[in-house]
Amino acid sequence: YQRRVRGLSILNTLFKSRINHRPIPSYSHSLVLSTILLFSSSFHHPVVSYRNLSITTHTMSNKNIDWVTESSTILTDFEKHVIWGKGTEPPKAGEYDKFYPKQGYFACKVCKTPLYSYSAKFNSGCGWPAFDKCYVGSIKTEIDDSLSRRRIEIMCNTCGGHLGHVFEGEGFTSTQERHCVNSISVVYVPETIEKVEARVV
Repeated sequence: YQRRVRGLSILNTLFKSRINHRPIPSYSHSLVLSTILLFSSSFHHPVVSYRNLSITTHTMSNKNIDWVTESSTILTDFEKHVIWGKGTEPPKAGEYDKFYPKQGYFACKVCKTPLYSYSAKFNSGCGWPAFDKCYVGSIKTEIDDSLSRRRIEIMCNTCGGHLGHVFEGEGFTSTQERHCVNSISVVYVPETIEKVEARVV
């Protein structure tokens, strides 16, 4: 009985620390693991490994990251202007404008979320990298009326960084979408991943 009371106290403290974003008390790994095993067996739930618990905690905390602050020492002033200030790099000046890899994907410059596959990139001749589809759930949109005309802004769905704009019905590819993206907002990763791709609008 006393072991269960002690274990319940430990779990309650850990839970409150995560909810209130306070540092987790430094209990030993063995104590925390034994507590989890004790309660798992008591209520007939599958055993949860301490390794998986750590990963879950880390993933949950990412939802509360202040990406502007986190990237403040990494990005240049111009990168901040484009990504957080919703600016635009000059046409035909970006690193990836005429870059057409045979594998890999393009990720968000700030949080490294995968956004576009290499095969989604095409030559539109617009002066900026163009993509006709994105990984499902990776990008969010918002109406932009800043230039006295309606445009659809595209942003990273994880950190909110500005990517560019998406245009529809131009006939370049079968998806009828052209994601006009600033090179400065993304980074190329030469690795193969399997993710579902689709239109964003």
